[in-house]
Amino acid sequence: MSPENNTQKLMIETPHNETNKDIVDTTHVEGSIHQDEFLAAHEDVFKSGQAIRIDETKEEYDERIQGMWDNRRAQLLAERTPDNTSTVSEVEPSVARWLSHPKIEEYARRYKAGESIDLLLQGQKDIEEKRLAIEILAPTLVDESATAIVSEGALAPEVEDTLGEGGQESPGLIIDPSFEKLKGWPASYELARVAQNEGVDLTVLTREDYAAYAIDHGLSIDDSQLRAANWQRMETSPENIIKKRQELERWLPEEIRNAFDEFSRKTLARAGQENREIAHGVRVRQGTKDSNSWLFFGINNGTGERGEETYKSYLTFKDLSTFTPVRFIEYLEALQDAGYDGDVKTFQELEQQGLALHDQVVMHGASAEDAALATQVAEQYFGNDLAEVSSGRDAVSEDGKEYSYSQILSQHIASAIGEKYKQFHQLQQADYLKTTPT
Repeated sequence: MSPENNTQKLMIETPHNETNKDIVDTTHVEGSIHQDEFLAAHEDVFKSGQAIRIDETKEEYDERIQGMWDNRRAQLLAERTPDNTSTVSEVEPSVARWLSHPKIEEYARRYKAGESIDLLLQGQKDIEEKRLAIEILAPTLVDESATAIVSEGALAPEVEDTLGEGGQESPGLIIDPSFEKLKGWPASYELARVAQNEGVDLTVLTREDYAAYAIDHGLSIDDSQLRAANWQRMETSPENIIKKRQELERWLPEEIRNAFDEFSRKTLARAGQENREIAHGVRVRQGTKDSNSWLFFGINNGTGERGEETYKSYLTFKDLSTFTPVRFIEYLEALQDAGYDGDVKTFQELEQQGLALHDQVVMHGASAEDAALATQVAEQYFGNDLAEVSSGRDAVSEDGKEYSYSQILSQHIASAIGEKYKQFHQLQQADYLKTTPT
């Protein structure tokens, strides 16, 4: 190595306690590996690899340490499950890095409960690596209750009213007991069949009305369906969803695809730069470079200190070919001019993500007023190009866990339907007792 090149290399011994806090995010392993296990493994990894080698850069060192930790975590997961015979050497680094991601753990739980991996990963990047990570994680997870308790008032009053109507027996409506065990996508496919038979177009319903319709028919859809694009609601099988999405992809003009791909690449690159401003008062959030699916933007003062609730508003477009990068940036500038404080996010990939999502643009307001302002500006700017404008609130449960609006709605659906079937079985039991001789 020449002296000139050597000046760019790090030739120091770096104590592990000064570097580890920046390399591994402990929140990614909470709930998967006991905290004591994590800390012990974390310490072992850095003790064994703390010295930066004389011929490696800081970036190469960080990558080496991260790889050591990913393999150690895979080993812990394998050790925790006696039936898991896989070894660390069998886990590729590209797969191991997903084992510590909280979203992959969520998908693993849902896969274990019977959901399709293809649908869970629909519209995402690195699908094969994530699939393998899910298949490794699923056997190691302990079953959790299907429904979590969220704080009172998590649903807006108008949403409570809508769902309250859906939670009551409609005149002449009888739930089908054969639907009771259907959850998630199987419930969605059956709901599509019911809607077709009843002549109901689920694609034009608001998210809350869609939830109410599912409650009325005793079909327990979950947050995956609530977050999916409206067109998926009328499909009766995963094959139909895949076929329909391929058709929609073909309808997107090539120039629109290319423009959005270029915009996404430039935004991801800008996220790693010191100057991230793309317009006055509009900047790319640093978190964008670490995200696998979203482009994040901060407007004016951003969201500020986050409280127990996050106020959101959502945009869904009739035709994604009208959602160009130029129009999106102009919308962000319009928000800035209107005095909006908050964040905005949109998808990274037009075909794979944009077509599959119900919420194609999400605004995180610093307050309820900011979230309302974001929808007002959107309606003025995008006008008839919008299929739906909606709002919701994320919330923190009594156990301190954060739940998105779609998760809260999903929990409400499960609870309401559970109560309906409980009443149904009680009536059945009462009828049986009446007709049984004592």
